[in-house]
Amino acid sequence: MRSSGPTAPRPPSASSLNPTHPCSSRCSSACPGPPDRPDDDRARQGSLTSFLWRLSNSGPIDDQGRELDTVNYTGVQVDGHTDPIGSVPFNQDLSERRANSVANQLVSDGVPSDRIRAQGFGKTNLKVTEADCAGSPNRGALIECFQPNRRVEVTVDGVTPR
Repeated sequence: MRSSGPTAPRPPSASSLNPTHPCSSRCSSACPGPPDRPDDDRARQGSLTSFLWRLSNSGPIDDQGRELDTVNYTGVQVDGHTDPIGSVPFNQDLSERRANSVANQLVSDGVPSDRIRAQGFGKTNLKVTEADCAGSPNRGALIECFQPNRRVEVTVDGVTPR
């Protein structure tokens, strides 16, 4: 985990996360929505929580994230992601910086650093693919269509009650 750089913004509350595609309310048919995707299996397999940190909003860690104070757990996986725009090296570095920013914020909030694994995935593991956004009429619409890909996923593993 890298610890250099400015203090990270805080993640939004769960109630502020909009599960719909960002284009749905503004672009109508100009921006196609993401395809239906199965739920993330990690959230169902022994994890206390799996939540997203949307980088366009910042705010305090929500109550779901604060549950770490009330349980025992073996680790926290922090996965950074980018959209497919840009080079592979640029996006890999950006995804690592995103993951490390969230990891540093978790450490600031009391999560032991030795329990955190931060990893960047670059422009792999897309929620919305280039094919999904092929109908975007211009670069701005394309950037908006790819917004769900710009994220950090936090998964807490090995949870047991205290």
